[in-house]
Amino acid sequence: MIFVNVRDALLFIDLMTPPTLLDDSQVSDAILLGIKKDIAAARTQINSAFQATMVVGGFSTLIWWVQITRGVPDSSWGILDLILIFGLGYGIRKNSNICAILMFGYYLLSKLYQIFSGQFPPTAAPLAGIIFYYLWQGILGTSRYTMLLESEATLNKQQQSVDTSQASSPAPSKPKPVPPQPLTLSPELISLCGGDRAQAQWLLSQIRSKHPDRSPGWCERQAIAQLTAKAAVETNADE
Repeated sequence: MIFVNVRDALLFIDLMTPPTLLDDSQVSDAILLGIKKDIAAARTQINSAFQATMVVGGFSTLIWWVQITRGVPDSSWGILDLILIFGLGYGIRKNSNICAILMFGYYLLSKLYQIFSGQFPPTAAPLAGIIFYYLWQGILGTSRYTMLLESEATLNKQQQSVDTSQASSPAPSKPKPVPPQPLTLSPELISLCGGDRAQAQWLLSQIRSKHPDRSPGWCERQAIAQLTAKAAVETNADE
């Protein structure tokens, strides 16, 4: 008598099952999710640049106020710098890449002027470096933000057109269910299962559930082929 492990035979059937593939809607949803994450990252860069601009504007306001109170000549012209800084900050807040570039250039020129005129203390270098970093992030964020919004809008339009076409098309008629044909156990299949009819019936029903569109004869041939291969492997191992 040959003893066959039916569950090992089913493992061969599972290996023959093709993998599940993503459809177009799932792929577009994944792309849209990635775009939304990139937009959020760009917004973070823009907000950091805006805050750095407000820090520069705050220090410039404080210096201008001290100069006014001390009566420094031509200190009233400092109001133009404040208007420029806060105006560029407003533009950065509105995702303007031009304003981000101008603010970076203005801050760079002001620091170069302070260095060459001997007005830049070395202790201010770390803060200036941090501000330079965030202003540069603002340039990157504003340049990416516009492109990402355009990509998101294009993808949303494509999804809407697909949804509209699917909604307008008539629903396909469902085919009438075909009653399954009865399963019969051949003597060969029962013999391969060691004479256990219940085991043979269970194996045949498992194959039928995985391939409902196949005929009973095909399912039986699959079961016999799997069990024959398994029995041959075990016989060779015993020898």
